[in-house]
Amino acid sequence: MQSSTKISVIMPIYNAEVYLGKAIDSVLEQSFVDFELLLLDDGSHDDSLRICKEYAAKDGRIKVYHQDNHGLCYTRNRGIRLATGEYIAFIDNDDLFDKDLLKDNYKIAKDNDADIVKFGYIFATDDKVNRHEYFLKKTGDVQIITSAQRDKEFFSMFANNRLIFVWDALFKRDFIIRNSFFFDEEYKHGHEDIDLCERMWLSYHIFVYNANEYYIHRDYTESTSNKFYPDNISLTFKLIETEHNVFNQLNCGSQYWDYCLQKRILYLIKYISLSRGGLPLENIRDVLRQIRSKYDISSRYKMQACSVREFEKKTILFLYQKRFIKIISLIIWLKNHM
Repeated sequence: MQSSTKISVIMPIYNAEVYLGKAIDSVLEQSFVDFELLLLDDGSHDDSLRICKEYAAKDGRIKVYHQDNHGLCYTRNRGIRLATGEYIAFIDNDDLFDKDLLKDNYKIAKDNDADIVKFGYIFATDDKVNRHEYFLKKTGDVQIITSAQRDKEFFSMFANNRLIFVWDALFKRDFIIRNSFFFDEEYKHGHEDIDLCERMWLSYHIFVYNANEYYIHRDYTESTSNKFYPDNISLTFKLIETEHNVFNQLNCGSQYWDYCLQKRILYLIKYISLSRGGLPLENIRDVLRQIRSKYDISSRYKMQACSVREFEKKTILFLYQKRFIKIISLIIWLKNHM
């Protein structure tokens, strides 16, 4: 049975009263009108729920749901199950849609019977968003990738950061439901989008990448990605294992160790440095030893000439390769206490 609603926009909400109105307005101001906006309040303690209800009273396309706090993945999954649209889009409660996001990308999806349409995005600081000091490029190409090209095109998509978010896409709802593509609710503070996008890549029929930019992601220091959560270390280990399995299924397992694993190791080391005194020196050392015992890049990594911008990362990987765990631990500890 074909859906009567063309697009369901899912917005999980948690304590977002400062930004929420602008995020909702950016959806309601779309040049495309046949959508529903699902506002899912995840146990907010501020005025977010009141704001949602006020908007719903003015626009019949808005549906408001309230629940106890369960986290982002649970809330998005609930939104997927409640959605009635032919396609699903996600938006964070502090981000913005360009006015033509739904119109342009829905047309591309329909013209190609695409399971997934990815589109361009920008990161903008809080100040620039508030003053509208950002620019969206609309001169990009549209690339159609069939399932027969899945293995060949995967690494390019991965390396160019086109498989790390879900808010830069339209997803066919039937594709999600038929394959049970739900967010892994064990991920509480990151990695959930990468995990889902890479699993989806294994099963799509038509994937389209639209290089034009339509999504403004607000980049500010209070994001959960800029906070330290101890359980995220073990969850990064989990991501590495599942991600490596995806690479193997796509016949590019060797590229994972040569490229992606280095990125994940750097992420873990950088992540520990966010603890800001939360981890004693010996605990930092233990975590690094655990990482080092699991993932050895000594036979693959070579210190090469690099820019000043890349020097810190290259140096950390070099120390890691040479097993200088105590030195890395001390660097992180000193950084956390400065």
